[in-house]
Formats: sequence, C-alpha cells, structure tokens
Amino acid sequence: MMIGFVILHYITSEYTIKTIDSILENVKGEKVIVVVDNASPNNSLDDIKKHYTNNKEIKYLKLPKNVGFANGNNAGYQFIREHYTAEFITVLNNDVLLTQNNFYSLLEESYEKNHFGILGPDVFSMRDGRHQNPEALNNFTLADLEAKRKKIKLKLRLKFLIFLKWKLKKVKKVNYKAYEPTFDKRKVTQDDVILHGSIYVFSKDFILNEDECFYGKTFMYMESYILYYLAKKKNYNVIYDPSIEVIHYEDVSTDISVKSKYKKAVFTLRCLLASTNSFIELMRQDELD
Repeated sequence: MMIGFVILHYITSEYTIKTIDSILENVKGEKVIVVVDNASPNNSLDDIKKHYTNNKEIKYLKLPKNVGFANGNNAGYQFIREHYTAEFITVLNNDVLLTQNNFYSLLEESYEKNHFGILGPDVFSMRDGRHQNPEALNNFTLADLEAKRKKIKLKLRLKFLIFLKWKLKKVKKVNYKAYEPTFDKRKVTQDDVILHGSIYVFSKDFILNEDECFYGKTFMYMESYILYYLAKKKNYNVIYDPSIEVIHYEDVSTDISVKSKYKKAVFTLRCLLASTNSFIELMRQDELD
C-alpha cells in the first residue's frame, strides 16, 4: 500500500516547494505527490519542475483554467485514485508543512484505532499562533445559511464601507517568525467535528467509494462544512487526531494573487455568497429527496 498527496498550487512556488520538501523529508516508503497547477498566470510550475528534476514520486497536472479550491483538489484526488492504489490520500494546501518523520505510521495507527473516513490533524497557524482544528463543533442549519446569505448580500451592497475600512486601517505585515509551533499533548481525539480546510486525510474507506473529495459546486470557501454535511449523510467517521501535527502559513496564495485588502475582502464575500447558495441548494434538494 502507499500514500498519495495532493497539493493545489497557484502562483507562489516558494511555499509549494517547502510543502513538497516537508513530505519528502517526513514520509518514507511508497508515495506519490500530485501538484495541481490551478492555471497560474506565471511560470511557477516550471520552477517547481526544475527544482525536482527526475523525481519520479512527483506528478504534475496543469489545469487550463482556475477551477477553484474544490475542483482543483478533485483533479489531483481523481488522478491518484485512477492511477494508484492508495491507503490514504492527503489533500493539503501549498502552505502546510508536515513536521513528523513518522507521519504515515501515525495515520496507520489512527486508522486502526478510529477507522476514520476523513481525518484532520493538529494544525498550528504561523500567522497567529492558533490551533485551527477542529474548526467547529456544529454545522450550519438551513436557517443559519439563509441568514448568512442575507448578511453577505448586505455587506456586498455596502462594500464602500469595506473600502473605507481598508483605506483607513494600517495593515501590518505578517511576521511568521513570531510564533514557535507548540502542540498540546493533552488534547484528545475527537470525532464528529468539522475540520479545518487546510489539510484532510482521506482513508481507503472513503477513497474506494467516492469519485471526488470535495463538493464540486463551490469555487472557494465553505468546503469544510459541506464536506462534513456529506460525510455525515454517508456515515463516514470524521475525526480530529492531535497526535498528528502540521504547521500552516495560511493564505499565502490568496495574499500574493490579491494584493489589495479591499479587493480580497470583496472577492471573499462573493465566493462566500456563491458557496452559501450552493450549500442551500444542496440541503433543499436533500429535503425534496
């Protein structure tokens, strides 16, 4: 058996290379790393290929257009599923680094103990020093989503206030060196929780049955909540296991591709609105079925 990794790449090769290096350093044995380039408007994928010349463990998919988070990762997941027999497929952002040299064996131990379909590790944010998993303990209801949609629409109508906010606000540069990763060994494994979207591990229980890892009707945001909703519907065990640890630099690709904080805020709201609409549509369809 082997393990697969999917890294969705966009624009910034520096962090994608760091992520790949962390996998190569910490995961021994048979593995495949699929780098999915989400139509980067530069030559960053070529830079990555040159960096890993002749490394047969790394495969590359260059998408003809930017299809967003869910479908970009789906492309890598499907590639591994179709070409390899993987015990686990780890889907991680290109700014997440593995830190343990027994990553694979820890997953095997967790699977033996918990028989998970989807796992999330302890994610330490280098942006603000938080532990990002679990992301939430309860999912949105249909009423919650409808209320959320109204708020997003109002914010978009009043987006000139967002412009004023970022015009007047002094933006501090993120100092990633300000935090040392600390992992709380007292934390315990939790099941039935919503996992942070920076990294997921899908086990063979999930891989053998699911053509996609994410719901394909979103571009960006809300994926973690929709994934949890669908996992519970299909009876997959979703767990947070803090014995497995990663660090997360957070929002690197978005920050580089959208320099204006105002534009980033508006972009986020528009993506949130579209994803909220998709989630509402999914829930309503399930009610009809």
